[in-house]
Amino acid sequence: MADLRLRSQSSSPKPTKPITEKVADGDSVAPIPAPRTHLLIRLLYFTSAILSVYCVAIVGGRRRALLPDAYALCSRSGANIFTVDPNYPRAQCMVVQGSYIVDVGAIGM
Repeated sequence: MADLRLRSQSSSPKPTKPITEKVADGDSVAPIPAPRTHLLIRLLYFTSAILSVYCVAIVGGRRRALLPDAYALCSRSGANIFTVDPNYPRAQCMVVQGSYIVDVGAIGM
């Protein structure tokens, strides 16, 4: 336990000195300028926020095209629409009016 107490006391943070570098003339020391990454990060956050608002405004302003009152759905490769009608279990086309299926059949019928 005593070893742990000594270790925790020795690992306490020590005050740091500013980073410096030696200048070419020998004895004088000049501070190294800090990088300005915090400005770049703020600019990145600001730009992404503006872009997000712009995208939401563009996408939110669109209206979806509504389906017409009546339309037909057809399969290109033959009778591939499965129905629940036991007399006509497969169809090539179906006509929809409102929310009801009005007719089922093939293109040549």
